[in-house]
Amino acid sequence: MSKGINQVFLIGLVGKDAELVDAGSCKVLKFSIATSRKYKSGSDFKEDTTWHNIVSWNGEKVARYIKKGVRICVTGRISNRSYTDKDGSKRYVSEVVAEDILLLESGQHSYGSVSQADGFGGDDGMEVPF
Repeated sequence: MSKGINQVFLIGLVGKDAELVDAGSCKVLKFSIATSRKYKSGSDFKEDTTWHNIVSWNGEKVARYIKKGVRICVTGRISNRSYTDKDGSKRYVSEVVAEDILLLESGQHSYGSVSQADGFGGDDGMEVPF
């Protein structure tokens, strides 16, 4: 039996500042990004935007850099889960579980590529180069 691949590669703009949510033993980073595509429909050009919910279990170090309008690249996997809300209704959630988050550009500032896995200005005293 062959193995499948669940790999996501997204480049887009952060919709709002990232949020750190306390999950008991750790904090979970949550944010959304928008990806867009342009296409021609007849003689008109149209744009289609898709929003993606992103979560990161190792996101505490990068949270301060994920701000509205920042262009980022996220690699990870798609996760589908369900839960029961406070009203007893079953809810379904699809999200991207981030493995790497790379800062690209925001406005006129170029951040280069900084990976969440590289520590993002972590304990070694190095800072993100911007």
